Amino acid sequence: MKIVVIGGAHAGLSAVNAFRQVNETDEVVILEKNLRERPFISAGIKLALNGRVTSAEQVNFEHFEGQPNTTYRSGVLVERVDAAAKKVYARTIDNGSIIEESYDKLIYALGSSARVPSFVGADLDRVVFVKDEQDAVDINKFAKGFRKRALVYGGGPVSTELAAALAHSGVHVTFVTRSKRLMTRYFDQAIQEDLEKTLTDNKVVLRKGQEVVSVDNQGKKIEVNFNNGTSEVFDFMAIAAGLQPNTMLLAGQVDMRENGAIVVDDTMK
Repeated sequence: MKIVVIGGAHAGLSAVNAFRQVNETDEVVILEKNLRERPFISAGIKLALNGRVTSAEQVNFEHFEGQPNTTYRSGVLVERVDAAAKKVYARTIDNGSIIEESYDKLIYALGSSARVPSFVGADLDRVVFVKDEQDAVDINKFAKGFRKRALVYGGGPVSTELAAALAHSGVHVTFVTRSKRLMTRYFDQAIQEDLEKTLTDNKVVLRKGQEVVSVDNQGKKIEVNFNNGTSEVFDFMAIAAGLQPNTMLLAGQVDMRENGAIVVDDTMK
């Protein structure tokens, strides 16, 4: 049997490591678009801001070495999957050569992308989406200095942790969420209230039940306009407003939910 894994980050590599615990003979081919040995893990952003590590890039999934019958190919961009024919079509990023891989089983581990809000100004340089290595570099760069002011936009676990980490690093943080409370999909009201108190005790300003409607460039700062008619000036804005699954390669070939998530059974098939 031949297994092709699309995506060489921690999900794909964890799947291969688990598989190799019970099977060392079948062929495994891993296709990863980035030219790196170890995938970046976004938790490194928070740990770097908290001073737990010197840089976010230090937090990574240890790339396995010496796995039998396993090929790890970095710098490969998958362009098409034919689920009926059980084939993957890709090209190398360095010279554009075409790759065709057949498979018996496919592990689809392309992860997710940051959900981009629709307001004007979301593409400005000082508006950062919390997801990958460059985001970590940008956040650490903008957060350095005296009395920096940051807007964190979200309301879930990633944005809540980021707001706390920025405050811990000395940044003046305003936390904006569309909901009336933080973490509404995860905890009951008592825990939500404890979280909010912990943030405000650490001088995080909460603006609940509000939305960002636009962001204007102000040189080395940005002006953020809210739906209640007010505006504030910040050094940068970090957005963690949810994720969307990168399932476009299987569109029309498997059942999906409205948000693009693939419908799976109890064994993730």
